[in-house]
Amino acid sequence: MQMSETTLYIFEALTDIGVKPEKALQVERAFESARHFDQSHVQESILGRVMTREDGLRLEQKFEARFSKIEGTQLVHSWMLGLIVAGIVALVMKAFFQG
Repeated sequence: MQMSETTLYIFEALTDIGVKPEKALQVERAFESARHFDQSHVQESILGRVMTREDGLRLEQKFEARFSKIEGTQLVHSWMLGLIVAGIVALVMKAFFQG
């Protein structure tokens, strides 16, 4: 029986941590059979979770729209805060420098 490099690594890793060679060989065989069993199902599962370029562009457009709205609101809040601070400074100056 020929072991692939990945399963050889698994076998060696298991035996290095103290697993009996018979048990490590069973794990290696189970891994090989699972790897060859239904790769199309695994590929479909992976493809369902992978973000495509179109998904990324759509997500970027959505974020851009939301952030532009937030930036507009932030600009209004900045002007409001500036007016409030200017009013407070005017009141303080009026109180101290009343002639």
